[in-house]
Amino acid sequence: MVRPIERGLRRTVGVPGLAPAGSSSRRWAAAHTPTLGMVSWLTTRIGIALGAFVLASAAAELFGAASLGIAFGVGELVFALTVSFLIIKT
Repeated sequence: MVRPIERGLRRTVGVPGLAPAGSSSRRWAAAHTPTLGMVSWLTTRIGIALGAFVLASAAAELFGAASLGIAFGVGELVFALTVSFLIIKT
């Protein structure tokens, strides 16, 4: 025999790490501020992508690119590939 759920005793099922059902997202966001680990993870990824752009542009210029625009184009391609790799990796 299945008992009906009594009012006020309902069990909420939630996903770990997400706000529980019925709670305010602002209160949840205030209680779960970004940690230093999350911030450093993002800055590391941005630094890797920008570093790849700078190194590829400098290498293209050193290897005799016809103009700085072509060197930046090579850097842009390497930047896009790096960002794609970082997205797929995580």
